[in-house]
Amino acid sequence: MMINTIIGEQNYEKIRDLIGVILADELANQNVLQANPLLLANIYIERGIAFDKTELPAINISLNSANYDEKFRTESSGETKYYIEVQTNRAHSSSKQGDEQSSLDVQYLAGKIRAILEHPVYSALQQKGIVGGTQIASIQIGKMQQLDAQHSTVARLEFNVRMIESNGANDALTVAGIDSDFSVTDTDLGYKIITNNS
Repeated sequence: MMINTIIGEQNYEKIRDLIGVILADELANQNVLQANPLLLANIYIERGIAFDKTELPAINISLNSANYDEKFRTESSGETKYYIEVQTNRAHSSSKQGDEQSSLDVQYLAGKIRAILEHPVYSALQQKGIVGGTQIASIQIGKMQQLDAQHSTVARLEFNVRMIESNGANDALTVAGIDSDFSVTDTDLGYKIITNNS
């Protein structure tokens, strides 16, 4: 016996991309409210190539693991872990050291991301029936090696999503779209969240 239907994207892939679209929408909205260029960070999905300083600030969303603790005939459920990495850089100025400002910048962006993903409107990432809950489990911050006058700082947010995966024995679950001006596109540097208006 063979599986005679196409096996589509898994929910953990769809949710990873949805996280990027939510962050792009909400950070752009916060930029309208606060007018801070840090909020216009480049957002990538599963980027493995190091960021060039001209691309910063930047955010990369990647899948770390999916652990299933409940299995039913038509689906499995469990916790999926994503990493949201934020990188900023700054040069020294007359008023602040570059390393200090870069640290403050990355903490600012990580805080905005945490607040967005922990907001009640996104408790299930607007995917009730698929997502059973979310949590920012940790934020880690570290300095990167200084190779020039620019000082880079990176933050890693661990974002856990409790979700259901269909095993294909029933109709596949559909992740509902969010009304957004952003989409995921393939670039030579990886998948990037871009505005649909550009």
